[in-house]
Amino acid sequence: MSNNLRVRWHAVGLICAQGVQGALMSPGAYVTLSVGLAITALVLRNTLRTVRTGYLSVISDPFLTPFLAMCLLGALYVALSAALSVGREREMGTLETLFYGPIGHLDYLVGKFVAHWLVFLAMLVAFSAGCIALSAMTHLRISTAIGGIVGLASVVALAFIGLGLVAATVMRSMRGSLLLFMGLVSAIVVVAGASYILNAVVAGRELLGLIPLRDAVYLLNRFVTWLSPVSYLLNGTDAAVRLNWAEWGRYAIGSLAYGLVALGLATSSLRRNGVMR
Repeated sequence: MSNNLRVRWHAVGLICAQGVQGALMSPGAYVTLSVGLAITALVLRNTLRTVRTGYLSVISDPFLTPFLAMCLLGALYVALSAALSVGREREMGTLETLFYGPIGHLDYLVGKFVAHWLVFLAMLVAFSAGCIALSAMTHLRISTAIGGIVGLASVVALAFIGLGLVAATVMRSMRGSLLLFMGLVSAIVVVAGASYILNAVVAGRELLGLIPLRDAVYLLNRFVTWLSPVSYLLNGTDAAVRLNWAEWGRYAIGSLAYGLVALGLATSSLRRNGVMR
């Protein structure tokens, strides 16, 4: 096993090709894509029903919510898939056998990193094509902001995948990787929800006794938000809708840095914990 940081691109290509092939052969990506298209069809049906009833409403972009939902679902899927892939290969002894050859820790994880990113891009392209077809059939316009969301999601997916790889290399089993990753995602959702609820309760009912708790949860949420790829996507989407491309760029660069740092942490963790179960 090599401990240097030189990337063997031939080995990365083999790992990447194997990862993409495995993803295309499994139903997960197709199920996620189908769910995204089903959400889109439901939103568009409700929009057209509103128009037919004569109710006037301002609909800036009916495709915004479906695209955001698909980006979140797709990113979560590829991150979870990356974590389970590494955990499964460690449990089966594949990693131990693989590392007897000219493949290092960084080669292996870069291959997984790129493979799942390519799968996400393929899902995003297929979903975009489906939305373009639905737009042509329904005559509902896709705004230019969607392009910014797609571009941002393509980078934020790297942060999701990196987080999944960190979870996989920290834990020594596939079940442990799954539990850690889902635990991290659940903690992000719970802290954000608690902050929102406490803020609404204190502001609405003037419960002064809850102000210290609200402030503490708010500070915790600020820290969690900084570590959450979800917040990068949501805040970057808001910037794209407002056409604030400077702010959008900061979230895109932050997501790229997040993914690369997570990849480095995963490599260090794999080297420290080893490839055996």
